[in-house]
Amino acid sequence: MRVRYIKFENIPAMRDHLYDTKCEIDKNINYAGGYCLIVEGEALAEITKSDTSVVIFLGIIMNCKSVICCRVTPS
Repeated sequence: MRVRYIKFENIPAMRDHLYDTKCEIDKNINYAGGYCLIVEGEALAEITKSDTSVVIFLGIIMNCKSVICCRVTPS
């Protein structure tokens, strides 16, 4: 299983990493081991602020075998 990690550094870098992750998963959609996505809570909060980022994020998680969101608490 390939593991991809999305963390928050700054908004442009996070969005670039999100897009790169989606491109990689789309390109290797038939990878037998599948993908696991780990997302930091701060990154998830930033992702949900942009409709474009949400669409990309949903495209990623729909093709992952597992998704782990770290330090996410209800507000």
